[in-house]
Amino acid sequence: MTHRLKAAFIHLGVSSMIIGLFLWLVFFRWYPQPYDRLLGVWDALIIMLLVDIVLGPLLTLVVFNIAKPFKELRRDLAVIVFIQLLALGWGVHITYSMRPVINLFAINQFYLLSYKEYSTIEGADKYLPGIFDKPRLAYSVIGTQGQKKYDGVISAIMEGNEDEGLFMNPAKYLPFEQNIDQVKKQALSYQQLLSYNLATEDMMQNFLKQHGGQADDYVYFSEVVGNKRSILVMNQALDKIVGAL
Repeated sequence: MTHRLKAAFIHLGVSSMIIGLFLWLVFFRWYPQPYDRLLGVWDALIIMLLVDIVLGPLLTLVVFNIAKPFKELRRDLAVIVFIQLLALGWGVHITYSMRPVINLFAINQFYLLSYKEYSTIEGADKYLPGIFDKPRLAYSVIGTQGQKKYDGVISAIMEGNEDEGLFMNPAKYLPFEQNIDQVKKQALSYQQLLSYNLATEDMMQNFLKQHGGQADDYVYFSEVVGNKRSILVMNQALDKIVGAL
């Protein structure tokens, strides 16, 4: 094996180890299933992966030459590593800022809040998960105006109105596990999913093939992610998110 290939493979191995650790953090802590699919985290990672796993070792293969003066070779390799670190830093920043931190049940559905939008709220520290923690479930107390059913509720809630500011007031959050009975009352039935065109028979069959059981073994809720809507699927005890439709 030539010196160029050996250097490139060493570079690839080190880069892969670092990226592997980062991807573990992303997919097993920050974006556990189904959040990775709901938020499209791969779109944010692809450029970083191309630079760190492909471009970096390829550039090492091109520039590495033991005949070069040591200072020149060190400079070339330092530039490559610097480019990789920039890409890694960008990837960490993007994925961490858009990381889901709170999946909040309010009114009659879940709202997924990112670190970027939630962390600046006064009192957010009470529910903000740590860097190695998964997103948390929370329950929001209904405002004094009663239980409203919105479409496009985000815009109204984000205005900060005391009664509508359910997202932006962690003082109104309660532990999810203590309010499971209230949450279950707002669940959607399998028949409702089909009649409201929220899911199709094919979607359900694919889901059941992957996770097993029958449609009635699961509990379904509307989930708002940014300006998109999905269906969150949980087990009957509501202590585990099984997936999303």
